[in-house]
Amino acid sequence: MRTMAAVFAVALIACSGGERQIAGPGDGPGTPGTPALTVRVGLADADLAQTLGWEGGVPGVEVHALRNGEGTYETATTNADGEARFPGALAGRYRVYAERTLNDSEAALVGTRRAFGDGNTVDFGVQSTFDLTLAANDESPGLLISEMNDVVPAPWETGGSGYAGGQYLEVYNASDKTLYLDGKLFGRAYRFGRKDYSFNACSASESIREDPAGIYTREVIEFPGDGTDYPVAPGEVKLVALSAIDHTAVHPWLFDLSGADFEIRPSGAADNPSVPNLINVGEEPWRLGFSALTGAATYFLADPVDLEALPALVRDHTGRDYIRLPADAILDVISKASVYPDSDIEFPPCDPMIHDRFDRYEAALVEIGEGAGITNLSYQRLVLRTEGGIDLLQDTNTSAADFIMAPHAPGSVTR
Repeated sequence: MRTMAAVFAVALIACSGGERQIAGPGDGPGTPGTPALTVRVGLADADLAQTLGWEGGVPGVEVHALRNGEGTYETATTNADGEARFPGALAGRYRVYAERTLNDSEAALVGTRRAFGDGNTVDFGVQSTFDLTLAANDESPGLLISEMNDVVPAPWETGGSGYAGGQYLEVYNASDKTLYLDGKLFGRAYRFGRKDYSFNACSASESIREDPAGIYTREVIEFPGDGTDYPVAPGEVKLVALSAIDHTAVHPWLFDLSGADFEIRPSGAADNPSVPNLINVGEEPWRLGFSALTGAATYFLADPVDLEALPALVRDHTGRDYIRLPADAILDVISKASVYPDSDIEFPPCDPMIHDRFDRYEAALVEIGEGAGITNLSYQRLVLRTEGGIDLLQDTNTSAADFIMAPHAPGSVTR
């Protein structure tokens, strides 16, 4: 995870309600003679900004904007003053995120190759100009979630029931020393989408979602081992399968995951006895796959924690308890959401999904209804650079900037 840095030029707006109408008479945004949606981009690290000559704003930033209820991002690039303009934008609620990577000459000034990211949900119409503040890539990374495949076949193609068994994730050692997965925790945070998991308004979950002290969860699984049983060498990836079997018999574009390094085995799923299982240690056994069918979810990788010593701090409408995993135990986070243009209008996504200490902005992509092409893609972390034969992955703590949808690569970080 990134190191918290001093922040300047911050004027972000978080909106959790629906789209708003512009008050007063006159033309609305997007019509001739009215303001464009403008995003100003600064840098969180003031010293780095001074070295690069970016005190007044960051040039060359790609800014992506998606209006709530639509399915296509618009992209603009910041000018020398760090401003990106979207002159045809209509009033409404927008997902906005930004990304920037240093070129060779810029990297030479700071001694390394860096990437930057940030994002926010903004309400164009109440305001016309918004600020994003880029945070730098973590230059001392450790274990990261490098790929997550949450694609599932259509139910009518697998006998009328949902099949999540072919899903998988990968954990990558981005450091220069051997690390160990023994006792590490993987889990899913209290789920939020258009409303929270209890189907309450977003306001009911705001204090949970914006808590910097930790991540609330009840679904946690633990890697086996007694300390040094499961090493991960520098640049090595470990494949964690949701059922480590050959899934190609179920559907032709699924994978043979029988050679996975670890297995998550939901209740009732097939088991591969030769692959070590992750152990259920949370309040609730791991029953489902990843979030393809649930719309939005935050997943985390964490250091070992005595979960039984943590009190339940939240209880949902069904009476189920949630603990808070402490922030200093969190190693990596990926937050992701599916975009549903029609239902997003009636039920706008809760914002933020999680405190920006853990993830500055979620990856929100149009996955549903895009045809067969989506079946060949998974969430994959970008490779920032390669040093000494080790791929250093992008980790700006901004899922929207750090992950792309790319062809599946189980067992590898090769793009």
